[in-house]
Amino acid sequence: MSSSSQRSQFRFFSAAAALVALAGIACGQVYVAPSGHDAATGTANDPVKTIARGLELAAPMAVPVYVAGGTYVETVELISNVDILGGFDRASGWARDPDLYQTVIQGTGGSAPAMYADFIADVTVDGVTVTNSDATVPGESSLAVLVIDSIRVVFNDCRVEAGAGADGAPGARGAQGWYGSNGDLGLGGCEDGGVFCESCAQPAGGWGGWGADGNDGGRGGAPGRDTGNGSHGEPGEGDNGGAGGTGTPAGMGDWNPSSAHVGKDGGDGAPGAAGLGGRGRGDFYAWGYDSASAAGAAGAQGEHGSGGGGGGGGGGGTVSCVSYGARGGG
Repeated sequence: MSSSSQRSQFRFFSAAAALVALAGIACGQVYVAPSGHDAATGTANDPVKTIARGLELAAPMAVPVYVAGGTYVETVELISNVDILGGFDRASGWARDPDLYQTVIQGTGGSAPAMYADFIADVTVDGVTVTNSDATVPGESSLAVLVIDSIRVVFNDCRVEAGAGADGAPGARGAQGWYGSNGDLGLGGCEDGGVFCESCAQPAGGWGGWGADGNDGGRGGAPGRDTGNGSHGEPGEGDNGGAGGTGTPAGMGDWNPSSAHVGKDGGDGAPGAAGLGGRGRGDFYAWGYDSASAAGAAGAQGEHGSGGGGGGGGGGGTVSCVSYGARGGG
């Protein structure tokens, strides 16, 4: 036989096999099973592997697609007049029990739905579970089934479950609030009176620094006079103002400059509480969820920091002059 005759005979046999397969499908339905392959004919003895391929074969003849139990990771686009029935078992001669032989369509993730219908009619999906995984991109939704501009699309004895949508992207950081001003510096003590003494008035404690909305720093403690102790610094203002520093005992001035006898620093004021982020909701439309409209509103303004405590005043000396210790800083 010539090679030309062999090619003609091969084409004849191939066409005949395809016609036989189509004739078998035309009489009933297209079969899908995890053990099939998409180059198959789609008959009961030769099922295809994916639901998408099964729908492709069933569309010209508008016959149903029988899907064996198992998990099918794919995106399924429904076609008019082609039903999908799940819950079959190939090993038992295509017996059907959707509870025993569960057919699961698992979406491929992202914003793509696991199953969708767009401008179609007259479709029934029966005995199938349709799920999708959690979204991972900020603001993205998880869609299990999406039906748009379609009529008489029926889901019977099905379970439809999307994953969790992803959190929105963090909002931008707000502007830094105003810094409070520093309090007055502490000043050294002085002597007053007597032939060999200086002339000075008793210093007052340094003023506390300015803070927003009245959260000012505490005033420094006044110095002690002669045998008097230095006064404690005032606490800072605000809900959590810093404590005032303790004053120095009398007679413990420059001649005994141990750190134990120096006026103590005031405590730091507490930082203001951070503002809370705004909560966006997004918008739902026929085609899905608009994450762009879910941008969070501006966060609440952070609370002001509380004022720091004033430094303690220095104690007076015990020399012949009237002596004043150092004033505490604000």
